[in-house]
Amino acid sequence: MNHKAPYVNMKLLIVDDDASIRTMLLKIASSWGYEIDECSSAEAALIRLEKARYNVVLTDIKMGKMDGIAFAEKLRQTMPSTAVIIMTGSPSAKTAKQSHEMGAIYYLQKPLDIDTLGETLRIAAVWNIGKLIDRGAQRFLAVRKGHERDKENRIQAIKSTMKRLIASSEWLTALRELVYDQDITSNILFIELNKKFSTDSIHTF
Repeated sequence: MNHKAPYVNMKLLIVDDDASIRTMLLKIASSWGYEIDECSSAEAALIRLEKARYNVVLTDIKMGKMDGIAFAEKLRQTMPSTAVIIMTGSPSAKTAKQSHEMGAIYYLQKPLDIDTLGETLRIAAVWNIGKLIDRGAQRFLAVRKGHERDKENRIQAIKSTMKRLIASSEWLTALRELVYDQDITSNILFIELNKKFSTDSIHTF
């Protein structure tokens, strides 16, 4: 079964207080083409997330002072487009319900099945890209002036262009930055979209 990351430069953050689990996940997911960072606690992950942006976060549920459920809640409040996968060695209907309600996209049981892990990462990554493209297109129009007319058609045209661009490795990082950075006017994706879309046309050249 092919578990290769669906796009180049897909960033994955692994959060688990068990170093052996982090090492195993890093080795496996790296072989599938994900760019990986790791943290040993939810608190450390939140500090890292103040500066770094990830497509997918894979987190354990039982960790130190802050568990995976609380971590997922905080993450989704500030970065709702980030896909979250919660892992647990002690599954229950209650924790599964909590993880879903807090915005976790998926819920995996330890010990992890490799095929289930690979497929879940791919699905979560594709979900994340869809969300980033939606938000990126809306943000581009919000910054650009003169695009109010025929907004829905413009959004669809911009999203189609984004999908074509991120097939190339250089654009996925720019897409994350387009969604999350405060100033996007120097963003290479914003500049490229500016070239392709005039204020009077929804068509690409």
